[in-house]
Amino acid sequence: MILPRNTTSTCSRNFTLLEILSTTLLTAVLLTSILGVWRGVHTIRERCDTAMTDDARIQHCMNQISADIRHMTPTDEDIGSVIIGEMDETEGVRRDTLEFVTTTNSPNVNAFGSDVVSVTYGLSQTEDDDATWALVRSVSDNLLALEEEDPEETVLLSPISSLTLSYYDGQEWLDTWDSSLQDGNSPTAVKVRIELVGESEGEAVLAPELLVAVLARPTADEESTDQRGETP
Repeated sequence: MILPRNTTSTCSRNFTLLEILSTTLLTAVLLTSILGVWRGVHTIRERCDTAMTDDARIQHCMNQISADIRHMTPTDEDIGSVIIGEMDETEGVRRDTLEFVTTTNSPNVNAFGSDVVSVTYGLSQTEDDDATWALVRSVSDNLLALEEEDPEETVLLSPISSLTLSYYDGQEWLDTWDSSLQDGNSPTAVKVRIELVGESEGEAVLAPELLVAVLARPTADEESTDQRGETP
């Protein structure tokens, strides 16, 4: 008796070396592509975060300058307040300065501090690089001190290429301002133009131009005249 041959049996088959190498190569290419996409997304995210941070710093700087200039006070001999805006132009680059007295609504860190402070805006060379400039806000809160005290300096923006300030007297824009030559008056408005250093060499990035209207206040002479003119 002849038994039928079993035709349903299967034989085992192993992968060849060529197939393993091909699979490994395809997996490596796929992982490399995924890694490239991830790096691209991560780079774009970092750039967006940096741009948002820079925009926030610029906005904070503009808000601080606007608040100070808006509450600028006219000349007052009792506290020695003056408004001095000087133009400094070197090789076509403006690095202006502005000194004035202003009122602030910020809470005082020192309980004995004053809401009337002397503020100076200007560019200063950074300690790390003499060729790099920073926009610095210097504040003195003791205007009646017998001895001159060192102001508190805060870097608002860096690196800065130029700072251009203009003053409106009600008729025209001026590059400088001296309240002693303006009957002690403050300018009607101040225009602030800041250029930041770009990423590439020689590139300048223009920050939004700031135009601030100064709140009108009578000078000390006008106040005394008005008081003498009042009838009891």
